[in-house]
Amino acid sequence: MTVKPLIPLLLVGCLAAGAARAEGDVEAGKVQFKKCMVCHAAEPGQNKIGPSLFGVVGRKAASVANFSYSDAMKKFDHVWDPATLDTYLADPHKECREAR
Repeated sequence: MTVKPLIPLLLVGCLAAGAARAEGDVEAGKVQFKKCMVCHAAEPGQNKIGPSLFGVVGRKAASVANFSYSDAMKKFDHVWDPATLDTYLADPHKECREAR
């Protein structure tokens, strides 16, 4: 089994992070991000199963150097902003299906 097909499934673990951000509760956000840290780092240049999320807001999707993105993510022609992240994290499978 390859890792790439698992990436959208693993992103589901980050779904609750949007609620903490919307509330403006930094401590709750830190707790929620622990779910994301299984696959993503918050430090620049530190990729895991998923790319580093450092500086993700304002960054074009699938643009982290030295990370091998799925074809669906490469076709996901968006710049990450709070609204795009909320939509994506609510249903990552939908966005990837539409990008195919």
